Amino acid sequence: MTPLHWDVTLVDESQDTIPDGIGFDLVGITAMTHQAPRAYEIADQFRREGVPVIMGGMHPTVAPEEALAHADAVVIGEAEPVMARLLDDVLAGRLDKVYRAPIPQDDRLVVPWSRREILAGKRYLTTQTVQASRGCPYDCAFCTVTHYFGNRFRYRDTADILAELRSFPRKLVIFLDDNLLGDPVKARPILEGMAELGIRWGSQTSLRFAEDTDLLNLVARSGCIGLFVGIESVTGSYSLLSKSAGQSLQSDLMKRVRDAGIILETSFIFGFDDHDQSIFDKTLRFVEECSPSVPTFNLLTPYPGTKLFLQYEQEGRLLHRDWNRYNHSEVVFRPKLMSPEQLYRGWLEARKEAYTWPSILYRVRKNPGRRVTNLAYNILRKGPNDSLRIPATDEPLFGRQSGEIARNADAAKHRREPEHADSTAANRDFYDALWSESRLERPERFNTWPLISGLLPLAPTRLEIGPGLRPRLPIAGTWFADISPPVIRRLTTQGGIAVSGETSALPFCDGTFELVCAFDVMEHTEDDRPVFGEVSRVLKEGGFFIFSIPLHAGLWTKFDEAVGHVRRYEPAGLPELFDAHDLVLERSAAYGMQPANCRLLNFSLWWLKHRRREAMWWYNKVLMPLGMFFQKRLKFVDGLIDAAGVDEVVLVCRKRKGASPGHHAIEDA
Repeated sequence: MTPLHWDVTLVDESQDTIPDGIGFDLVGITAMTHQAPRAYEIADQFRREGVPVIMGGMHPTVAPEEALAHADAVVIGEAEPVMARLLDDVLAGRLDKVYRAPIPQDDRLVVPWSRREILAGKRYLTTQTVQASRGCPYDCAFCTVTHYFGNRFRYRDTADILAELRSFPRKLVIFLDDNLLGDPVKARPILEGMAELGIRWGSQTSLRFAEDTDLLNLVARSGCIGLFVGIESVTGSYSLLSKSAGQSLQSDLMKRVRDAGIILETSFIFGFDDHDQSIFDKTLRFVEECSPSVPTFNLLTPYPGTKLFLQYEQEGRLLHRDWNRYNHSEVVFRPKLMSPEQLYRGWLEARKEAYTWPSILYRVRKNPGRRVTNLAYNILRKGPNDSLRIPATDEPLFGRQSGEIARNADAAKHRREPEHADSTAANRDFYDALWSESRLERPERFNTWPLISGLLPLAPTRLEIGPGLRPRLPIAGTWFADISPPVIRRLTTQGGIAVSGETSALPFCDGTFELVCAFDVMEHTEDDRPVFGEVSRVLKEGGFFIFSIPLHAGLWTKFDEAVGHVRRYEPAGLPELFDAHDLVLERSAAYGMQPANCRLLNFSLWWLKHRRREAMWWYNKVLMPLGMFFQKRLKFVDGLIDAAGVDEVVLVCRKRKGASPGHHAIEDA
């Protein structure tokens, strides 16, 4: 856009050192909001050296007075309409403070070809970039595009675009449009022309284009290898934005794009006013079901100049105006239905879970075209997501409990402090290490889900004890009691009601729950009588208790010791145990899996003792996914199964009707 008689030096601070001002007549700086503070520092440096500075781009357009404190002139809006006059004014020594581009009134875009010689020597993936269109009529509350580029789609002449594409020496082209396919009528001639050029290209667009099957086929035939689309939200009002709402479900449109062999990168935003902590799990479920090639997750950022910024400013919900942190990766406002900390942690958890190996391989398998390229893109994204670290805290994020369910101070007489601190500490140490590097598995993936899902209609109020990151009950709306901070944080961010609680002193009122689950819990307690008593106390009459236990002391191995077991149960003693706590056994099934090969077991235990971090990685990344894949269907029988040789069982009990609530906890105390 700068005339050829001007010598232009392009400086990209990600690759270049900022030069001094010697030899320069003018410095132009463009900045988005998160870049503004650094842009101001650079501008101040050049002005101290006597070089005039002009600023433009998104942030100076919406904050011109702020930018003028660091620049001699500010361009508001697009630069092309005002650049010639601005340069003439520089040469004449009469630079104005503000150069305001007129608001576009038609649907035609006229811009000069880029001066690509100034990109020579830059280490970019490609310098073959084109912008075919600008503007957007949708004016989303969180977006700056309409404010900057106008409220209509404006396209360059097709012949001009194709001529520029033909000038490129290589076949890969990136379109810089916000919505290349926003106006299908104008986009079709461009696509038809590209189909004859044999190029490969990628761009950004909205998903609505895929409702037109002919247009989708033309996009694929024109050489499209990848598209970036904004899904924004999977639920609530922001899932129904004009740019994406249509006659078809977004999941169906995504499948159409995948089936056309196009890599689809989808963007999701967390933090809208109708988002509570369940949004993270809902989004991950959506990603698994729809399997876009590459999912990305961003924190809602109220940029200056947007309707959202104005709203949050009026409501006093902006946390600060540190523009460096307006970057999609930090919470800069007070969310409506969760705390800033909960929003931030939920975002981190979602990013990490979406880029575990099982998640990546599942998405690659669901995408039939370009699997190698698809895998490569995911591997590139995996590294940065793996490096994320969840902020540590000693307190559960969900500190207050609902009054009707949580026990109050008057019920404290039922509490008992753990009598075996050593075993409790050992269990906590082992499982904190395990869960801190684990992914949260969804309950539908376990072979217990057919049983659980059949009972859910009978159990609107439910509790799971010691779930770890392998909950068997649906997370949203379920109460969880665990002693591991990593577990409490993770379940809370996914919409669960997670509290810190010992198994022998559950922090809930008598007769609260219709369903209680405790898998791989009872064998970890030195004295299990208080635990069974607490379960019976919090269960309603007729409520279900589903749990697992290992059997036969004679089957004890080093594995039991390594994972913190303190007992195995003898089948003959179970009826008396259940009867003492008003529990009636209804059905049972063989359950569980541990290494049967002694050499493999000893090798695993050596690694666990001497190479714990590596052992945890193998367990979480390889062995656990394989175990999930090879799960066998549970075969229930009435009463207790023939337990001869059975290593572990899952049991379904009900609380006897007419039992006195809470009396076991009092007796045990």
